[in-house]
Amino acid sequence: AKRGWQVYGQDITDASAEEIRTKTGLDIFVGELENAGFGEEFFDVIYLDSVIEHLPQPANMLQDLKQILKPGGLIYIVTPNADAAINRFRDLIFKLFNRKKSSKLLPFEPPYHVNGFSKRSVKAMCRQTGFEIRHLTVCSGTNEWRKFKNKSARLRLIHLLYYPVYLIGELFGAGITI
Repeated sequence: AKRGWQVYGQDITDASAEEIRTKTGLDIFVGELENAGFGEEFFDVIYLDSVIEHLPQPANMLQDLKQILKPGGLIYIVTPNADAAINRFRDLIFKLFNRKKSSKLLPFEPPYHVNGFSKRSVKAMCRQTGFEIRHLTVCSGTNEWRKFKNKSARLRLIHLLYYPVYLIGELFGAGITI
């Protein structure tokens, strides 16, 4: 919006939409995408950050987005990497301490990820839905630090111990974020 672009937002919960309205002043449609009223070939760019892992049918969402994206338009997707080195490290720690839950996919705990993605599965989903990948990057996920800003000292310490694993993961293409 600061660059003069016409910006639209959509979210399924009013709580998130209200936070975005307050921070940006943008109007955010609350509800399902198909009810937002965006016409075919409406957008030049669509930005999805931390969305597809929450969807039971993410390929269906991409098909819907393809309809409202202009020919030659771009879709920018950010999602956690289920194949991240940190997940393998946490799995090892969980096994050592006999914990009974997975480090990768916790569909019944916030933030309710119902799908896990890897570089390979993102590529396959894009091929399936007719999207050409122009650039695919796996990042360290050091942006995860913001989640621990106001957490307990114990959680911050654990995250500090994980930090080198995040960075090593990025070096070897196994960072936490795609």
